Order: sequence, then structure tokens, then C-alpha cells
Amino acid sequence: MGATEAASKLDWPSIIKEAAASQLGIIALIVLVLVLGAIAIAFFHQEKDPRYKLTTLVLLLVGFGGLVFSVKEKAASAMQIQNHATQRYKVCAGNGGGPSCANGVDAYYTCDEYDKIGGGGPKTQEILVKQFCEYTEDGKLQIAPSKFIHNISVGGGQCGWTSFTVICNP
Repeated sequence: MGATEAASKLDWPSIIKEAAASQLGIIALIVLVLVLGAIAIAFFHQEKDPRYKLTTLVLLLVGFGGLVFSVKEKAASAMQIQNHATQRYKVCAGNGGGPSCANGVDAYYTCDEYDKIGGGGPKTQEILVKQFCEYTEDGKLQIAPSKFIHNISVGGGQCGWTSFTVICNP
């Protein structure tokens, strides 16, 4: 089996995809394209028929375009992952708690509002996780993996006060 036949049997799209998964692989692909380009230019430098030169140029441009596309897709994927970084939200519900509950909260619920979202039951967790961890991706609503923490509840007054933490993408 000759080198050309062996090269034609390789799964080049998979090789490029795997190489594009790391910075070192991307650098290797760029070096490979540059080396192949230099070899092709050196090989066809003395060629009199312009069709060979044009064909070589087109193949190099298509190959480089494929490389740029795969790198762009990898970067878009990395940005998508970065957009789903861990986020923490503090929620306070009730009457009271003062600064220990209401200071720096992302959401505050009065006793009546707290009662409407479940008063601390499973419905409360479902609503708060949806409120803070829901996002749209590819036109579809998604809910990120989450962790729901009940920090403290203190009785008194109309409904006392309660503090929660919602963590998206823990």
C-alpha cells in the first residue's frame, strides 16, 4: 500500500476534530497546513501549466477554510460552556431577618408572595430554580443543573423569615 492510498483511508474529519479539541492540536493543524502549503508551492513552483497551480491554491484554501471552521466551532463551544458558569443567588422571604436576610439578596418575597410560591415547600424550590437557572439555548428553554440550599428559617410575625441559596451549575 502506497502513502497516497494509506492517506486516503484515514478518517481525516475525525482526526481534525480531535486535534481541534486542544490548543496543541490546533497549533499542530496550523503547522501541518503551512508545511503542506510550502511543499505544494515548492513542488509546483516550476510548473508551466497554470491549472496545476490553481488547483493547488484552491485545495490549500479549502483545507485552511476547513481548519478555520473547526477552530471557530471549538471556540463557540468553549464560549457556550463559559456562559454556563456556576452562579449563586441569595433569596430572602418573610418579614424580619433584617440585614442578615435582606442584605445583598437577588430576590425578596413578602409573606404573601412567599405563600404563593409554596411557602418553603417543593413548589418553592421548583419556582426559584426555574427563576434563576432557566436559560434559552438553540431556541429551547433549558434549566441548568442546580443546588437548592435552605440556609435558615426563623419564626415570628406573619410568617417569620427564611433564607435560601440557589446555585446554578454547581
